[in-house]
Amino acid sequence: MPAIVAALPIPLATKVVVARAWQGPGAFAALFVAGFVVAFSGGAVVTWRGHDPGALLADGRFDDALVVIAAASNPSPQWRRIEGHALHARGDLNGMLLAYQKALSGDAVDDLCLQHTIEALGHEQTAGLALTLLQEWPGDGAVDDELLAATTDGVWLRRHGAADALGRRQSATPTLRLHAAVKNAVADTRSDVCEHKQAGVNALNVLADQTDAAPLLKKAGAWNAVYDLNDAVIMHFPCLNKDAIRRTDASLAKVERE
Repeated sequence: MPAIVAALPIPLATKVVVARAWQGPGAFAALFVAGFVVAFSGGAVVTWRGHDPGALLADGRFDDALVVIAAASNPSPQWRRIEGHALHARGDLNGMLLAYQKALSGDAVDDLCLQHTIEALGHEQTAGLALTLLQEWPGDGAVDDELLAATTDGVWLRRHGAADALGRRQSATPTLRLHAAVKNAVADTRSDVCEHKQAGVNALNVLADQTDAAPLLKKAGAWNAVYDLNDAVIMHFPCLNKDAIRRTDASLAKVERE
């Protein structure tokens, strides 16, 4: 020990203090504590880094999974997917989307990622980023079908975001985009928000003049949605325009007969 102290790169006076402390009764206790701390820290790091964040997530240990991923110097896209799922469980939708964005770059997203991202279309704070991700989401038919199904969602922002995402995806056909527009318009017409109802009626009036939209309008029950806007409904929703409803009703009735 004297040789070790003598070799330390510190002033001579400090070396004397260290040497005396080492010879004191507390030296053994200090050495024991230091050794325990070093051993425990090393073991904890080895054990902690050996945890599987996927297993932690499955056990409902969301915070632990996030800590393990954060401790990694360069988390894999698969871990980023798990990170996104854990952040969703904590209610951090923006953080979830940022994690999914990194998972997406490594083609490591799954069906749950897609479901959560479509859900995020319904929140003003996350709708923009969710739309950006869905535009480039891998896959074609299955993803497009999920988005089409969301075009009738009860939340206006989500259903219109889904239609917008379909409009931006290269895999979506013109017919699919038209189908999304029809579904949006019918859902709006059946909405409990007056302005949304009127917007739906106006959109259906335009769509009724498009030949390609005819079978889609019939399938979606567009005429019934407008026909249901009787005088009692109009009294309850004062912003509705009777003339616009009458014109749209006549146009859709013609589509039904053809």
